[in-house]
Amino acid sequence: MEQLKLRSRPAMEAPSLVLAFTGWMDGGHVSTGTVEHFRRELAAIKIGEIDPNDFQVLHLPILSGPVTLVADGEVATVRAVSGMEQAGLLRPHCAIQNGLVRQLSFSKNELYAAPEDNLLLFSGEEPHLHWRQFADCLLEVVETFGVRTIVFVGSVAAAVPHTREPRAHASVSRPELRARMSSLNVSFSDYEGPAGFVTYLITRASERNADMYSLVVDIPHYPLLEIPTYTPSLVRGISVASQLLGIRVDTSGLQETAQAIRTRLKELMGENEEFRELVRKLEEAYDAEAKAADDEIMRRLIDGIDPV
Repeated sequence: MEQLKLRSRPAMEAPSLVLAFTGWMDGGHVSTGTVEHFRRELAAIKIGEIDPNDFQVLHLPILSGPVTLVADGEVATVRAVSGMEQAGLLRPHCAIQNGLVRQLSFSKNELYAAPEDNLLLFSGEEPHLHWRQFADCLLEVVETFGVRTIVFVGSVAAAVPHTREPRAHASVSRPELRARMSSLNVSFSDYEGPAGFVTYLITRASERNADMYSLVVDIPHYPLLEIPTYTPSLVRGISVASQLLGIRVDTSGLQETAQAIRTRLKELMGENEEFRELVRKLEEAYDAEAKAADDEIMRRLIDGIDPV
């Protein structure tokens, strides 16, 4: 694939490949944050990239009457979004100083390697166009290095309070892979709706004899409260992925940050009665769902016991 550019090919034996994508499933910086943490902790080196130009939309058509919700303290207002704001969402970033163009930056699709840990890392923007060709590039990496396991880590906004452990859900490319995820206290996704690129890639992983896991961690959805990086879910994603891959990385710094986030949110509960009530209702729903899941596991265990 001409879009795939490999700078080097370090020797590795059937390495694993961890994927991250911005956009569709990177809420709370869980997807790209996981690969970034692995990259730093394992001192991974950049070995290649996928040229983004054939895969990204750089301009959105102007829609009639777009609106956005703007929060000012506890007051929310609706205002029109200008055509320039909307068109600028996907355009490359530039820097111009005193009339001279100093920088023009497109999105990045970068491939890293940590040979000592037998691990490849990819972080990029989910392709807007030509999914088949983008998947071909990744599958070329799989074939070139003899990858046997692909792991995507992402996130989704859900009815989970910050006072509870973020749930993790998985989808897999083969039924036999579910046992491994079950052992890591991960449930399985039940979903029907718009698909992402990762789901498409799962359907094609077997073409190169690779197994693929998609791990999705819940992040809290609090209206009018922006949390760009939700570290508790990031820690959960890293933990499950590390166990799945059999590697060890230090997350002590992230855990300290996660605790600081929980502490601040606890303070907000004390300051805002509506927020406190929202968290209480989410806790009730979370606990009820957890109990139902436990009851289902017990039922299956009982049904599996042969009568004496």
